[in-house]
Amino acid sequence: MKIYKVLLLCLVFYSSYGQELQNTASKTTSAHKIIPGTKFSIIPPQGFKMEAIIKGLMMEHGVAKIKTMTLSKSMFSNIKNTVSEKKFNSYGISGTKILRFLFNNKEAIWVSFESTDAPGIDTHNHLLYIEIDQGKGAVVNAKYQSSLKDILDQDIRKAMLSIVYHPERKISDLDELGITLDLETYGLKKQGGFWGGSVSFTGDGTGKPLSDPAFSYTITHASIRNQIEDKKEFVINYGYKEIRSKNTTADPITIDSLEGYELYFSQPNDKEQIIKTYTLILLFDDQNYYALQGIIDSKEISPQEFDEIKTHFRALSQSLKKM
Repeated sequence: MKIYKVLLLCLVFYSSYGQELQNTASKTTSAHKIIPGTKFSIIPPQGFKMEAIIKGLMMEHGVAKIKTMTLSKSMFSNIKNTVSEKKFNSYGISGTKILRFLFNNKEAIWVSFESTDAPGIDTHNHLLYIEIDQGKGAVVNAKYQSSLKDILDQDIRKAMLSIVYHPERKISDLDELGITLDLETYGLKKQGGFWGGSVSFTGDGTGKPLSDPAFSYTITHASIRNQIEDKKEFVINYGYKEIRSKNTTADPITIDSLEGYELYFSQPNDKEQIIKTYTLILLFDDQNYYALQGIIDSKEISPQEFDEIKTHFRALSQSLKKM
């Protein structure tokens, strides 16, 4: 009887998933949203928001995630030739379900399995392997707490199968951060590339509000690894500490529905000229934050000039929009 029940469950799984997958096609619709930092778009399930750090989507508090990753031609070929329940068993994962089907008339693979991420926390996982361009592939990976399966599973599968690849899309460094920012109006140009969740800029010398080449700016999008009990204190202790004074304060600010703090401090010389400045606006977003920093340490400026810089820096920050 036990064997019969197991066989029946497997039959139900393959029947329902097989009918859902078979020969699946996905085309761009008005409901599709671009995933920041990628060439993919997707129809987000209800309750999910885009998250550039994981190149995918996430529910509040990270209880469910959908991530994307591109695969080289050789990597995708290797996965197609070797993926099997036996291989997953070798990783200590049992009960894996694997289905092969056509996605946009190209070979695709669907993998589902249960895992334990931490004591008492079981997760349900889906992997969708698809071919995207000239033999290259991609994987869409969904993971959520197993206790939410009845609530989320159908919507997550539907979202994964809505994935669309846009080979013509250009990815900028700000795109990697999941934001847009009006750099041109304020005379900023990129310095280097996207690295460690940060992009650096400097003035482009065009005479625009923040275009002085002596100014350097950094925009960072990072995860909050530990719960922050006092966000204001976190901001005060963030960044360029060499010139921070004991009286440094941070004032609340809200930009694009993101709440955070702004602070400004400077170091004068004996002629009352400012020789070092630091500007910071740090905005919190669930489990992540955006930090916009500006530093001047290679020229003297007057207190009045610093006031103007603060005004323009705040205006630049207020142009920030999440993708």
